[in-house]
Amino acid sequence: MTAYLMGMERSHGELGGQARPYGALQDALRWEQELGDAAIERAHRAGSRSVTVEWAELTSHVARADKPRVLVAAVCVGALSDVEFRVGLEDAWTTCEWPGRATDRGVWVDLFQMAGVDDDRYLHETTLTDRASLPEQLRVYRAAAEGHEDGLSWTTSFERAH
Repeated sequence: MTAYLMGMERSHGELGGQARPYGALQDALRWEQELGDAAIERAHRAGSRSVTVEWAELTSHVARADKPRVLVAAVCVGALSDVEFRVGLEDAWTTCEWPGRATDRGVWVDLFQMAGVDDDRYLHETTLTDRASLPEQLRVYRAAAEGHEDGLSWTTSFERAH
């Protein structure tokens, strides 16, 4: 199996040691390296040794707003297993106050696709789930300023959307 994330190739069903950064993610990786953040340095060290780290360990001292950039760096260097990648994706997406501002929408879409989300499966917390398990009709809400109606964040709770 081969999946692509903005030019990043993943083979053999594992992220660890298989990631090769290209394009926009390569630019993001260079930016991450320049920041010198301790979590990003740990991800680079793990990826360079072709070992994986736990997301919780990697981000134990990282502000929630910084988790998306740590996730991108960890994916670029192959520091996360598939399971830890899904844990990191769920955590970075749900704990960052403005994930759409933390990184480009296209990067988020690619990250979710890399996690296995497609027309037949969605990510429920950290588990890939068949869309067939959803009710035939599902009402969802999104509170958004004009011009931002077509976003990635939706909820089944009217109260939470407002």
